[in-house]
Amino acid sequence: MGTSTVTLKCAACGSDQFERPANPKPQDKITCKGCGATGTYGQVIQAGKKQIVNKVRADLTKALKGIKGFKIS
Repeated sequence: MGTSTVTLKCAACGSDQFERPANPKPQDKITCKGCGATGTYGQVIQAGKKQIVNKVRADLTKALKGIKGFKIS
């Protein structure tokens, strides 16, 4: 099985470059270097978790496609 990568991107502009503290806490502010959008580190981590779940679901669906008896919902 291969390796997958999920890159966190700004919801506003799609940039993957952020300014953040060296050891961020969930309530710390981060800023998109592309457009200046701000949010908290905790919000970005939650969005990243959702992206990972969606990526794993898509990869599993692709891997199991055509195998009788398997369905990903």
